[in-house]
Amino acid sequence: MSARFLRETLERAAKTFCQVAIAMIGGNIGGMMSTDVRQVLITAAYGAVLSVLTSVGSARLSGDPDSPSLVPAQPAPESARHHVAAALEAGDRFLASASQSSPAKKLTAPTAAGK
Repeated sequence: MSARFLRETLERAAKTFCQVAIAMIGGNIGGMMSTDVRQVLITAAYGAVLSVLTSVGSARLSGDPDSPSLVPAQPAPESARHHVAAALEAGDRFLASASQSSPAKKLTAPTAAGK
């Protein structure tokens, strides 16, 4: 098990713990069930343990011992900078063409005499 595997597995376990705890607290507030803090913590801990076991099993099944996921890793998408730069250039072109095709109207504040 690599450091990446451990980090991602612990992240998944922590998320599962929080999700289970929030679901149980929400159910308690909504009146669907009656729980105390001890029950919430124990059930959330069971969920976290199951998450860790699932991650270990997934790493073995996927063939990638460095990933706790069954889904193969996807290549990183293009840099967001490229997309932002292209959008800014398109906006600049639009503004330039709009200002050349129609004259800008001069806005003036109303005067006291014009009221």
